[in-house]
Amino acid sequence: MDLYSTLNSLTPKISYLNNHEQMDETNPKDFPPTDDPVYILGKKYSSLYELNEIRSDVGSNIWMTYRRNFTPIGDTNFTSDSGWGCMLRCGQMVLARAFINLYLGRDWRWNYTNLESIKQLLKDDEELKKYLIYKNILKMFADQKTSPYSIHQIALMGVCEGKNVGQ
Repeated sequence: MDLYSTLNSLTPKISYLNNHEQMDETNPKDFPPTDDPVYILGKKYSSLYELNEIRSDVGSNIWMTYRRNFTPIGDTNFTSDSGWGCMLRCGQMVLARAFINLYLGRDWRWNYTNLESIKQLLKDDEELKKYLIYKNILKMFADQKTSPYSIHQIALMGVCEGKNVGQ
C-alpha cells in the first residue's frame, strides 16, 4: 500500500463528508440556512456565512459507530456492538474529542483528505507532529482488546460494575 492510501485510510469515517451531493454548496441539506447562531462544542458559527467552517469543525471530530467482525469481547461471542454499544461509542467520542482538545487544541482541523494535503504534511514538521498525535489518539480507540479505550476494554469495565457485555 502506498503512502497516500495508508494515510487516506486513517481519515475519519464521516458519512456526510463522503457524500459529495451533501457537500455541494448549493445543496445545504447538512446545515440548513438560519439567522440563528449554530454552536458546535461551544464555538459559535453562522450557517449563512460559515458553512465550510461548520463542516470542517464537525468533520474534524472522531466518529465511532457500530462495528462488526472484531475479535470477541472477553469470554463472550460478541463480535459486534450493534444494538447495544451506542452509549459506549458516545463515551468514546467524548473522550476522543477531549484528547484532541488537550493535545491538538480546540481549533485543530482534519485537513489530510487529498494527495496535495498529504504532500504538504510531509514537508511541515509541525503538521506532521500533529498528524502523528492524531493517529495515536485514534489507535487508543481501535476495536481490539489491546487498545486502552476500545469497545472491548470499556465493555469489560462494565462487567466489573455488574453489567454484562451487551447489556
